[in-house]
Amino acid sequence: MIMVDVVSRRLVNRMRELDLIESDDEDYYVYRITMSIASLLILGCTITLSVIIHTTITAILFLIGYASLRKSAGGMHLDTYSQCFSASVTVFSAVILIISKMSLNIWLFALTIISGLIIAYIGTVNHPNLGLVENEIIILKKRTRFMLAIEFIILLVLALLRVLETVAVCIEFSIIMCALLMLLAKLLRQEVN
Repeated sequence: MIMVDVVSRRLVNRMRELDLIESDDEDYYVYRITMSIASLLILGCTITLSVIIHTTITAILFLIGYASLRKSAGGMHLDTYSQCFSASVTVFSAVILIISKMSLNIWLFALTIISGLIIAYIGTVNHPNLGLVENEIIILKKRTRFMLAIEFIILLVLALLRVLETVAVCIEFSIIMCALLMLLAKLLRQEVN
């Protein structure tokens, strides 16, 4: 994390020197750049592991579904980059392995519906590092619910046609994981109003 933070700080300092950002906004930009670099590293490591264990397509499908929801839904964050990196790569790899062994079933679908209801109810989690204002929260809640609806429509079509089961299971797990992280954020009081 130290190297990621150093790179982020240098980029932000250069942006400030070029008058691209205000001094008051430095922390925000350091956070956003750090999170972007961290996300790319997590993605790269997860995809690399999925290549090694021969689950690359499953990994990509899951990560697309997951990222589509997580981007606007938010959820739990860990305290340090190393914790986030380790937990993300470990959990993603475990989920991808589980998905590769799963098929559509009523229990997984029921859990997906419950998870979808949780996501639809919460809408988005306003993490303190984001500092969202009310109209941004409203927009993110709409985006989250829209993305959730799209994922459910795709899931239902695939389930009814009984085709591309791996894609359907990836969508189910992406919904379940997002709901879990949103609930954890709420339980750990990682949200500001």
